[in-house]
Amino acid sequence: MYTIFLLIFLSTCSLKNISENSNLEKITFDINTLDKDGLSGKVSIDYEFCVPKDKVTAVQKIDPSLKIHPKSKGRSNCNKTQVLAIGNTHQLNHKEILIQLAELDFITKLNQVFWE
Repeated sequence: MYTIFLLIFLSTCSLKNISENSNLEKITFDINTLDKDGLSGKVSIDYEFCVPKDKVTAVQKIDPSLKIHPKSKGRSNCNKTQVLAIGNTHQLNHKEILIQLAELDFITKLNQVFWE
């Protein structure tokens, strides 16, 4: 009984720390709709954010799905010192990747891409 209580307590603490210490509000779409394969329903979610030009390698190490678009501002409206990065949730560890990106000080928002 004590072991079960301890496990529940520790898991609650871990979840609390993730939500308190991360900047999940930077993620403007609901990551809780994603299944184990990174799909929401039957589709993956493309997301975009602006990254300083000198930090591209750092974010690519976190998110191998990223495609860099240096000539586009995107809906995120990247400025001249930034480039647009577009990633996709259909990859291993997609939630952890999104959380790690949101925790970076130089990323202000992770927006869902709506292709037109």
